[in-house]
Amino acid sequence: TKCYKTGDRIISEACPPGQDLCYMKTWCDVFCGTRGRVIELGCTATCPTVKPHEQITCCSTDNCNPHPKMKQ
Repeated sequence: TKCYKTGDRIISEACPPGQDLCYMKTWCDVFCGTRGRVIELGCTATCPTVKPHEQITCCSTDNCNPHPKMKQ
């Protein structure tokens, strides 16, 4: 599986063996009011457990987790 990953910039990379799901996790930090929600993209073996105030979306096809600003 290939997923978008956050870092210095958003890139699409092949996931490590055993990590066949892509995810997008969003949450608010102290800058949420001016910058919006923090967005983390990556690969995972299982969909992470949602903690309070987080939103997580998991999917299983190549590059199915684009940053919201990348969507057409």
